[in-house]
Amino acid sequence: MISLSLMHWLLIGNMALMFVVGLMMFSLKRQQNKESRRLDDAVNHLQQSYQAMSKSTIGMGRKIRQIDGRMQSAERKVVLPTTDEATYQQASRL
Repeated sequence: MISLSLMHWLLIGNMALMFVVGLMMFSLKRQQNKESRRLDDAVNHLQQSYQAMSKSTIGMGRKIRQIDGRMQSAERKVVLPTTDEATYQQASRL
């Protein structure tokens, strides 16, 4: 059997240690990529929800303005009744 010197054993140990550290780093990198993708998906979902909420709020604001305008024009019609011709004639005689 070939006897290995201390230097050879240290080199073999270092190589094994570097291999284990490399595997750990590869595993951590995969885990980090997976977490990054999950966070990107969550951010995209939040952005889409925000855009949908903003669009619906803007649409609702427009609808409220339309309803308010209709209500004000209806109030003006109620406040200013149409003139009655007979009443006008009677008032002009006075």
